[in-house]
Amino acid sequence: TAAPPAWGSGAAGETTKVPKLRTVEGLVCRDDGKPLQGAVVYLQDSKSLAVKSYLSDPDGRFHFRQLSMGEDYDLWAEMNGKRSKTKSISQFNSKPDVRYKLKVRVAQ
Repeated sequence: TAAPPAWGSGAAGETTKVPKLRTVEGLVCRDDGKPLQGAVVYLQDSKSLAVKSYLSDPDGRFHFRQLSMGEDYDLWAEMNGKRSKTKSISQFNSKPDVRYKLKVRVAQ
């Protein structure tokens, strides 16, 4: 008869090889620093060009969870045809949680 597998081998042992996941969150605001509700925040995978979007909440906040640490992303916000500067998130940034402030020039 075969010996039972040692602890940590087989399917259960594979879970230790899952890449870490990243969270990207932040704030969308106007030039004067006031939060922007309803701005569309875009997160684009630089390789596949797949885009995720998020609508900023009443406090201007947004978040994207469970992102691969092994990918590069571009992040920006848009409102009323105006767009923030694009922030690049590199796979070489080892922080699992990154925060950004995105400013959009909109009419007062």
